[in-house]
Amino acid sequence: MILSCTFVGRLTSNNVVTRRVGNRIIANPKAVSDKNKIGMLAMEAKIKSGWIIPESCAVTIVCWNTRKDISNCEKCAGDGMNGIVYRDDSDIIELNIKKCRDLGPERYDITVEPREPIPKPKPLRITSPKKAKGTIA
Repeated sequence: MILSCTFVGRLTSNNVVTRRVGNRIIANPKAVSDKNKIGMLAMEAKIKSGWIIPESCAVTIVCWNTRKDISNCEKCAGDGMNGIVYRDDSDIIELNIKKCRDLGPERYDITVEPREPIPKPKPLRITSPKKAKGTIA
């Protein structure tokens, strides 16, 4: 099962998501609006496809006709899908981002696929060294 959605328009760069004014941190209303729009698109795609939140997933983002830094676009798109497509963006184990150009508008094609989770390593068992007989401690 694959979940796909397309955000048409310009995403707010991650550099201008929040700013500090005195003791307060103020969120950029445009950035919050973009994240909410991506969340709504993801929710619609989730309902249409019958998506079940996986333990881990792979995300592909194709940025069409943008001049922005692609890592900032990924941050905005990824945060918008938190809690909707996956529990948290730490569940993403594979991320592919690509910039492309054509004659169409600026847009972002987002695809999410479930993946097998990475097995957790067994915890190391640390034992204290035994004292050798006849040594002075």
